[in-house]
Amino acid sequence: MKYLRAVLLLALAMSASAVPLTDRKSGASSEDALAPAIAGRANDGLVVWCESNTKRMRAVLVSADGVALGDSFVIGPTPRPTVPTVATDGRDFLVAWVIDGRLTVAYVAEGARVENISSTNDSAFDVKLAWSGTDYLLLLRSATEARVALLDRRGNVVRTQVVATSAQAVASIALASTTPNVTAFWVDASDNQVHALDVSPARIRSGELQPAAPAQVQPNGGNIIGPVVAVAGANGYLVVWTDAATSVDSGMKLSFRALTPGGLPLGSRKQVTIDVADREPVVYWNGTNYAVLYSVQRESVWAVMGMAITSNGEVLDGGPRQLAVLPQMHRAEAAAKIGTNAVLALQTFRTAAPSSVAEVLTLVVTPAPSIDEHARGTIVSRAMPAEDQPSAVWTGDDWVATWRQRRNSGRVMVGRIAFDGTRTDPQGIEIDPLRPDENAQIDPMIATSGTEAFVVWTDTANLSDGIIRGALIENTRSGTLEPVAISISFDATANSAPAVVWDGQEYLVAWTNKNGQIVAVRVNRVGRMIDPFPVALTETPPSPEAFVHPLLASRNDEILLVWQRRVVSPTSLSNVILAPPELVSELWAQHYDRSLFPIASRIQITGHAADRGDDTTGASVVAGPDGYMIAFNLKQQSVGTTLVAFLLSDFGRTVPLIGGVGNEPTSLTWDGQHYLLAQGKQVLTLAPSDAKILNRIVALPEGRTANSIAAGGLAPLLLTTAVDSDALSFAEGFLLTAPRRRPR
Repeated sequence: MKYLRAVLLLALAMSASAVPLTDRKSGASSEDALAPAIAGRANDGLVVWCESNTKRMRAVLVSADGVALGDSFVIGPTPRPTVPTVATDGRDFLVAWVIDGRLTVAYVAEGARVENISSTNDSAFDVKLAWSGTDYLLLLRSATEARVALLDRRGNVVRTQVVATSAQAVASIALASTTPNVTAFWVDASDNQVHALDVSPARIRSGELQPAAPAQVQPNGGNIIGPVVAVAGANGYLVVWTDAATSVDSGMKLSFRALTPGGLPLGSRKQVTIDVADREPVVYWNGTNYAVLYSVQRESVWAVMGMAITSNGEVLDGGPRQLAVLPQMHRAEAAAKIGTNAVLALQTFRTAAPSSVAEVLTLVVTPAPSIDEHARGTIVSRAMPAEDQPSAVWTGDDWVATWRQRRNSGRVMVGRIAFDGTRTDPQGIEIDPLRPDENAQIDPMIATSGTEAFVVWTDTANLSDGIIRGALIENTRSGTLEPVAISISFDATANSAPAVVWDGQEYLVAWTNKNGQIVAVRVNRVGRMIDPFPVALTETPPSPEAFVHPLLASRNDEILLVWQRRVVSPTSLSNVILAPPELVSELWAQHYDRSLFPIASRIQITGHAADRGDDTTGASVVAGPDGYMIAFNLKQQSVGTTLVAFLLSDFGRTVPLIGGVGNEPTSLTWDGQHYLLAQGKQVLTLAPSDAKILNRIVALPEGRTANSIAAGGLAPLLLTTAVDSDALSFAEGFLLTAPRRRPR
């Protein structure tokens, strides 16, 4: 991607040149990495996943710290996404998966050299592998049957025998080995029971294996959802499955039972209630106890939950508790003991609109009976980061841009762009590099005094709490950027999106606190907070109202706060008993002086009609010479969603509809002569007096979507996000310059 390239826009009075904010990482793979499996040796392990876009099975060696040891390598082909399984004899690895219903096995020697790939005519939907100490065992599931295959070290099938048949279906299978015993587990859809049977190599060779009388791990029935999972411990097994809630209030149940080496029940079945959970728990033996891991989601943050269980099937430490936080969707897939640690393989989903790209993440868990609460994660699939939420300010000689770089967590980045579009910091600079990787940085906003810049963002340290952080960006005109980060407030939620503006003397930072109030503090030009405590700008809202997404603008000696007030839609009040009420956003505004004292009365911009459920989204505000311009999307029951410009002036206010379909975020700037409004696929030039449209760019290049716009230098800078050929979002800037006239 070139640093600067000319792009012709479909416009009468503007052209544009592109400024990529960051470089793509060379040699990285951006393919979907799905369904990882892992097997561990004494000092390392092999993580295997399906790379769906290239239709390949890929693997990489990882250390006991979960870090990739060298580059990943291709094991073999897979025409469509599939779930692999992997096992080790302590020296080499065996990998198995299903291609078009047929079994495929690969022998991986010395950890990273594929020496043998064999396919059989055995039809299967699912496969599981285990090492018995002398042989590999492979359990296969077809529609109504489960079979076990005895394999040699290189993956060649020696003998196959039926384990179970079902009148309806074999719903799930698992396989675990205590050396030399191997036990197969499955769910029979006919009785909805978890069954177990000893399938040790000696029994298969002697012909003693009979599918007639398996042990019932779950004798009390139930409604099993998700797969059955099993793992071998020191002297037996633990088998785990998920039971659906029996009533609305009872919650889902994680059921488990300890078994003897022969697969017979040891003690009674136990259950633990879990909240909204991934229905595929991961189980491993840490050398002392069993550990059960699963994923949960609370609002926009995902966490790995963990629970320790004794070899006799008793819960330790009072049940599940939080192990680690990842601020994006993920699913715990498999775990293996490597050295003294256990390494958990997760599949993560990076939500790079309009599509998602999955990555493989490893998470290290220490061998202590209590699961480590400070586990760290490492990405091993090498997918590239996505970029979004860009914005910029003009500091006199150049722009300072900020954006979010997303992978398993968010990182706020900054960089300078000269007035001619060249980048001073082409790789981008981490604004808060000392923060732990699990602390996601989201919703960056930037303001400038005209010399330095100040960036604020939300740091999501856990599932519900947020920290408002900020960083002063000095040396904007020369030298190396060295951001100095500070904590502004711990009284914020994980979805508090802060706003910042320069009021002529200090920076003002506003956000929503945990009580639902919009609060603010002032920060001086050296990064020191002036207010010892946040100043409340709005009162605590009564439930179910909430104040969200504050916006700030400043001119002369005043500050304008614009916010969205969440209220119950009048149109849903009659249905409040039958369904949860619908919340809509009203738009309000309030003037303040520099001491944060309110001036005049509040202004209600939308939501006037008591019998309408109008909803306001995507608002933005900017100061102009005679007042303020506010743009937003207004959803009306009879009209639909339209783009609206609201001119709040010193001489009254008007509310002209400027037309066009809404639904996209808006961004405004004042270029010294006109208002510029970026929204969706268009950029509008609006007259300062009446918001009349003077020019409209209706087609941004290559499918880009406008995020923000800033005036400065010889031309405004339009910041966009787009999706490249690898379905990853990236941020880019466009200089909007007046076209040169052709000579006559």
